[in-house]
Amino acid sequence: MKWDATIIEKLEELINLGKRPIEIADELNVSKKALSLKMHKLGLKIKYKDKTVCLNCGIEFDSYVNSKSKFCGHPCSATYGNKNRKLTNETKEKIKQSLLKTNLKKEKKGKKEKVCKVCMKIINENFIRICETCKNEYYNYYRFACNFDFNVYYFPNKFDLQLIKQYGWYSASNRGGNLNGVSKDHMFSVKDGFINKIAPEIIKHPANCKLMLHKENNIKKTNSSISIDELLDRISKW
Repeated sequence: MKWDATIIEKLEELINLGKRPIEIADELNVSKKALSLKMHKLGLKIKYKDKTVCLNCGIEFDSYVNSKSKFCGHPCSATYGNKNRKLTNETKEKIKQSLLKTNLKKEKKGKKEKVCKVCMKIINENFIRICETCKNEYYNYYRFACNFDFNVYYFPNKFDLQLIKQYGWYSASNRGGNLNGVSKDHMFSVKDGFINKIAPEIIKHPANCKLMLHKENNIKKTNSSISIDELLDRISKW
């Protein structure tokens, strides 16, 4: 017999109806061996049930044959296993003390409150580190206020202008496509400036700028390469 899509669909239907192997083989007019081999290839398993009596409570329950279960549930399985288990008073006391310690640790630990890294406001949402208000302020105001707005060519002794001459300025694919060009890096990052509530005028000061290849700037991401004290010292000497 050829196992086409229609017959395989019929096979799955009979399995889901809880038919036994012999019943399925008769319905499909195949041998039990052929049926077993095909089901193995398709990753299918028989789901029919037998009535089984729980060894612990004596209640009759449905048990899948391939599970070979002897108990109606985990509580009965545990109870049956512990019936003939004898514990010394010392062992019982150890178990008791262990449970008491576990419960005490849970009570002490409790649920930690999450707070916003910027404003210290309590956050109820999971997997976020700053509140929605601070996030909006960062993306809608602070980042733009920290953009460098000076001309590096006014400070030829402060920047490596040869780097620009060699690679050119970075530009996105839709604005020239110089992906290997140079960009301005905030040495003390905008992100750290926001978290530490540093005025944008300090973050965008030329003393906080370094020319570097844009691909290297991307690797650096939002990490700072200098501390705020170092930045203030550079500004004072600018």
